Amino acid sequence: MEVLFRAEIIEANIKDVLDIFEDKIVIQDGRYYMIGEEYKVIRRDDGSVKYCYINGMMVNYNTRAIHFEEMIDSDKKPIFASLSEDGKGGDIVKCLDDYHWIAIYNKVNKYFAFYVVGDLDSELTEDWDNFKVIGIQK
Repeated sequence: MEVLFRAEIIEANIKDVLDIFEDKIVIQDGRYYMIGEEYKVIRRDDGSVKYCYINGMMVNYNTRAIHFEEMIDSDKKPIFASLSEDGKGGDIVKCLDDYHWIAIYNKVNKYFAFYVVGDLDSELTEDWDNFKVIGIQK
């Protein structure tokens, strides 16, 4: 099973990054996100995060998202679910009901669900084939 990670790139010369990783970069609202299979976290002695990398590029730990190969929208685009409880970095999707939902991955229970933007108490776990990715949660 293919698993991909995505997070916002920090502290990099974007021009050089685009030249090297052209097909692994997503640009959304002036922010650059790295997509890759290699994901590494360096922690301090107290357990807090010191650095986080995807494909060797330093990324913002708080914007991490995960994609499993079966998670695709109605246009066959990958859906990335936030690994943060607040939804940062997760895809914003639009459903047939016209609501905008955020994709979040529950690491404890190991499932993927959608939450209404601005209301993280409204969970939806139905089939994501009815969704269309429209952005990334900041």
